Amino acid sequence: MRQAAERREVAQGISNCRQIIVAMRIYSADGRGTYVDDHRMGEDLSKPKTANEALRVLFQQGISNNEAIFGCPHSPFVPDGNIGVAPDFKDALTPGENHWILTIGLSDSNSGSTPLVYENAAVARWNPKWNADAKLKPVPGRTWTKGIIIGMNDSSVALQKLATPEGSEVPLKELGKGENLFTQHEDFDVLDVARKAD
Repeated sequence: MRQAAERREVAQGISNCRQIIVAMRIYSADGRGTYVDDHRMGEDLSKPKTANEALRVLFQQGISNNEAIFGCPHSPFVPDGNIGVAPDFKDALTPGENHWILTIGLSDSNSGSTPLVYENAAVARWNPKWNADAKLKPVPGRTWTKGIIIGMNDSSVALQKLATPEGSEVPLKELGKGENLFTQHEDFDVLDVARKAD
């Protein structure tokens, strides 16, 4: 019974991740092929500092109008449905309302096998690590029983296995030759989720 429920929840997470990637693809098609992490904001034209800020651009550009896809079952990061008003949509994806982290610096012309959107991690840097000891618990970096949802730059999304079934900082399983989906590529940076202040 629990396995069937988890399969449905994973399918929901995969669907959410895929919808985010589709929205990012729409954004990239309207510009230079770059994604929301490259968007310039505010008077100083700075780039987003968190995944929440970057993904909020999808609301500002009229691509998204619903926060629900930015959540995921068993996540401590839950959208409240309040996106604010145009043009800045400042209430969309405020701290604590986005489950997904992003790779910085990709464009739609980078390798399709590069991770683009994935579940928040216990260690959010290139070659992220997740808390396999927190399976299905609503804590940052939690995992599913059999892995983590990863969305790639080719728009494919799947549950990927971790290197070990236990541990508080576990990377993805190796593909061979000592590399995983992240380490097979050059080092990129990661935009982490914005957490609520304690």
